[in-house]
Amino acid sequence: MLGNYFEYPAACTRTRGVRSKLLSDTDWKNLSQSRDLFTALNYLVDTEYRVFFEWTTLHADALPSMRRVEHMLRSSTISYIINILRFLSGPPAEALTVLIQKYELFNIKKTIRRLNQPERRENHLKIDNYDLGRYSISKDVNWDDIKSFDELSEILKPTYYRYAYQKGHNFLSQGRDLMLFECLLEKVYYDHLISSVEKLDKTKSASTRSLLSDYLDEVALTTFVRLKYDHEMEFSSILPLLPLSGCKRISERLLEKLSSASDSEDFFDMLSEETNCKKIAGGNLKQTVYNIRKDREQHCTKVFAEGLSMSIAPAIAFFFLKEQEVDDLISLLQYKRFEMEIDDRLMCINF
Repeated sequence: MLGNYFEYPAACTRTRGVRSKLLSDTDWKNLSQSRDLFTALNYLVDTEYRVFFEWTTLHADALPSMRRVEHMLRSSTISYIINILRFLSGPPAEALTVLIQKYELFNIKKTIRRLNQPERRENHLKIDNYDLGRYSISKDVNWDDIKSFDELSEILKPTYYRYAYQKGHNFLSQGRDLMLFECLLEKVYYDHLISSVEKLDKTKSASTRSLLSDYLDEVALTTFVRLKYDHEMEFSSILPLLPLSGCKRISERLLEKLSSASDSEDFFDMLSEETNCKKIAGGNLKQTVYNIRKDREQHCTKVFAEGLSMSIAPAIAFFFLKEQEVDDLISLLQYKRFEMEIDDRLMCINF
């Protein structure tokens, strides 16, 4: 226990160091005003992201694919968190580790899609995997080399995805929607994340728990709306797929009430009438998620302002700020790629 008193300040110092590497308001202004994708990428290569790009010179007539750019941007988040993890052990390290294992879930889902739809052109393109190194749940796996569902099953057997994978694979063989398979895996991941945060010392984890509940509100709401209104699933079938035990505003009772909405527009009208949700409710899912993320961003900024040195809350806050920065960057670069006018509300474009 005494070790944590030395680890927390070191981890917080490192967290504040990497936080300073986030883009400034000036950076965002310059990126937004850049003429095209080539100019925006050139600017980005001159920021703290330079160490994550593999090239030293960009050519306007041979720009990297957005798939490659997105991979490098998201990999930067993993790199920074691993840098912080070197200063932690025990439950704090476990909670932060599970956060970045979200990227390993991306590897798993990508592999399932490739195996399920081998005829799709994109499955024949080289797609780099996210590398978590020693923090991976499945060590030394090249996901692109996996040739069958049985092989993937063997790899996941020692992990917390074991039973969800088996159930999802059975659903898939019965002709069920691939999204249901992915939702089963996501539910297990979020439950594991909740469990890891519950292991933290309650006297030092109030801010961490609050940040996580904000995040899970977004996850639960987004999953519910998509499954209910895009995939027309019944309420009783959706409920087991939601991480409601970790949510702050979103509950089974609330969703049961809102499930009577005739469509998604009616759903968000009803949500705006709920006292606990007035601050986040927008006219649609995109606007509502934007509001949730802005609220979380303010919460993260507050965590840093409090100067916590005996908590991993600053590291959790940095993770969410960094993920949002990357999402917004990807959205901005896509705007430049298609020569579209920039929307001031970049968040939530990557649905």
